[in-house]
Amino acid sequence: MSIGNLLRDIREKKGLTQKDTAAQLNMSASTLCKYETNQRNAPQPFYVAFAELMEIDYDWLWNQAGHPGVADSTEPYGEKKPPQPWFEILSYQEWIGLDDEELSSIKSIVEYKLANRK
Repeated sequence: MSIGNLLRDIREKKGLTQKDTAAQLNMSASTLCKYETNQRNAPQPFYVAFAELMEIDYDWLWNQAGHPGVADSTEPYGEKKPPQPWFEILSYQEWIGLDDEELSSIKSIVEYKLANRK
């Protein structure tokens, strides 16, 4: 199964239309269509947002995207792991100019705070 077919399959099993899904992802339906028909490769931030919207595991979905044609179409499409709050910054890392060391520091701070919550 291609990654585009997998994206479409996941969306349809959630009962969402391309138009509704695209609106929730703040993109055009035509762009989503191109991802689903393998006319265009989706960027990494798309997979983050798509996995969150579809309530599936991002790592599993990203792995499938990296290996087109070998997607495992068995449900539940990767068991969703607890959210990692620092992870959302990854999609903006380059845009805001964070280097890997700064990102690692942010991750450490967030993980420390979460571990010491009362």
